[in-house]
Formats: sequence, C-alpha cells, structure tokens
Amino acid sequence: MKHISYGNYGRVRAILVPMILVGGSLFFTVLAVDLVAFFGFDVKGPGYEPRRFFEDSSKFGHVHRPSAEGYWYRYDDGSKYYVSINSHGFSDAARTVSKNGPRIALVGDSTAEFWEMEAEYRGHILLEQLLDDTYEVLNFGVRGYGTDQTLLLFQEVGVEFSPDIVIYSFCINDLSNNVSEAGKPYFVLDDSASSGVSLRNYPVEIPREVEPTTLLGFLRLHSFVYRTLNRVRRLAYSATIPLTSHFELRPFKRAYDQEDMRRLEISLKLINRLHNLASERGMQFLLVEGLYRPVVDIAQRQQLTEIYGDVFDFDRVTNELDAYANEQGIAFLSLPRWIQARGRGVSELMHPEDNMHLNREGSRVFAEAVAARLRELGWIHQL
Repeated sequence: MKHISYGNYGRVRAILVPMILVGGSLFFTVLAVDLVAFFGFDVKGPGYEPRRFFEDSSKFGHVHRPSAEGYWYRYDDGSKYYVSINSHGFSDAARTVSKNGPRIALVGDSTAEFWEMEAEYRGHILLEQLLDDTYEVLNFGVRGYGTDQTLLLFQEVGVEFSPDIVIYSFCINDLSNNVSEAGKPYFVLDDSASSGVSLRNYPVEIPREVEPTTLLGFLRLHSFVYRTLNRVRRLAYSATIPLTSHFELRPFKRAYDQEDMRRLEISLKLINRLHNLASERGMQFLLVEGLYRPVVDIAQRQQLTEIYGDVFDFDRVTNELDAYANEQGIAFLSLPRWIQARGRGVSELMHPEDNMHLNREGSRVFAEAVAARLRELGWIHQL
C-alpha cells in the first residue's frame, strides 16, 4: 500500500491552497459586484421577470396584466423605463370605452408599445401632441405579437373603443411570428376562406406549469458580470446565424424559396384582413412599415454582405408592402423611405444595441411621419 509522503503532500498543498484562495476570492468578488449591481443600482437583465407585465391568454396567447406597473429593463447597459398598464390591459393612460371625440388606435407589437423610452416620449403621446390634442391616440400594442394576434386583439377588444383611424405598426419579425404555432393562435393559407386564411389553435391551451429557468437564463437576468463577459464574447467571436434561421434577415433575401413566399403571403393576407375589419366599421386604416437598422445603415449592409454573400435586397420588404398596399387600396407609410429621404442617420433614432426599436428621437420622427401622412391623406379634416 502506497502512502503520500509528507514532502508530496506539502507540494500538493502549496499548489491547491493558493488556487482555492484565488478561486474563492474571485467568486466572492463577482458575487459582491452582482449583488451591488442588482440590489444597489437596480441593474437587471433585459426583459427581467416578464410575468410582472404579462399573463397567458386562451384567446391571444398572452396579454398585458391589467393595472400592472414597474420598471421594464431593456438593454445590457442597465437601461430601464417605467411602464404602467391601464385597467383595460394596455400600455396607455387610463381610457374609457366610450369616447368624447375622434380617436386613433395604434396596434402592433413592441414597436407600437414604445417601452424603450420614458413614457412622455412614447409615440402615441407625441402623436396626440402633434395633432394638437384634438385626437385621442390609444395604444393597443403588445410585445411579442404577430399580425395574427394583433388582428384577433383588435377584433375582440379594440373595435369596442370605436377608433376613427387604425394605425398598424408592421415589424420585420411579424413575418416569422405569423407562422409560429407555439403557445398562440395562428392562421394558415386556406383558399376556401373568404380572406384566404383560416384560424388554428384557438382557443389556446394554457400551460399548467411554467418552464423552470435554466442556470444560464438565471445568470442573463441576474448577473451583471455574466452579461458583461457575454457581450465581450459576442463582440470577439460573433457566430454567424444561418440565414434560414435568422428571422430578421431572412425576409431580405433576394431569392425567396417556398417557405419565404408562404410567410409573406400569410402576412399580407392578415394585413388585408385587418384593413377590411377596420373598413367594414367605417374606420380608416394606415399601414406603417417600421425601421430595421440594416435597411437604412449602409455600413451594416456591407458587413452583412461580407458575412452572408451578395444575397440581399434590403428594399424588398418595402417594395412588397408597397405593391400589395397599392393593389388592395391600403394607405401606406414606409419609415425607412421617410428616413432615407430626409438623410437621417439610424444611430440618431435607435439604441446601439437595437435593430428594430426606436429611442425617444426615433419616436418623435415616427409621430411626425404619421401625422404628416394622415394630413396628406386628408383624414384629419374628414373627422
């Protein structure tokens, strides 16, 4: 039987003890930094505890929690913005179903919510001001919605508020969301349906249990050190996402395959169905194409072309929406065209970490563009 000599033990101990001390010191240093950041400076991960603001819905997949309020943590730099949900379940001021004057309804996903800035700079607030407070601008945007959920929510709830004008904020990820089948109602192409699409997975089966959070998921929300190191890693080793899996870039392919065409066709038919829903009730309908950074950022276009090759047409989505809107008689406003025509830089309008959401200056430009388009259409004077 072999025995470890005291000399060997001493050498092992001389190596292990410093390692343990260094490791322990590093662990407690990281823990202290994270505790101070989390509790002392209120720095939390983007999207921290979404169930403070959202709940499951058998009709729409998810909705806002009525009367919820608190800070929404948006970016890795610790940005946070105060959010309050009214009693009707919308990210808006207190509203009544009955109205005393003309109304505008803003519908869509997070690009219609405007949670990436302080409340007084959000698009619906600025639009009200630009219209001299003669119009109520109601915000029905819900983060994570596709055109399908936006349509169902407006059909079920929005019409009850009797808006005179409906503004749909189209986001590039709607094309992907509209074919997603997980945990939400969705539409499929159906030639036998009058609108060309029919509803599936309705009502939605609400899960009985919430999926447990993984360790990495916990660290992303709670650890400032982990998020900082992860940002450095992403910058140093940016892995290329396959184009077929990139829900933002895929719609800008020059050559569409069958799946791309299906996504586009479903989305266009849903937009038309939303337009028809508004028109049947005597409401005007405006389709607004939101910003996507590579569309207006030449440097990023070039960078993406170097990564994926010369496969993109960054004007394609705008052109597809414009052509369909003209064909169906839908009023259209393209924010990318608006920005490009005025020589505005995208860095002025978006947070550096964001490709789709506007900052407070971008929100002001959104409101200006929409107000100008409404006046151009003559809708303001008709009410």
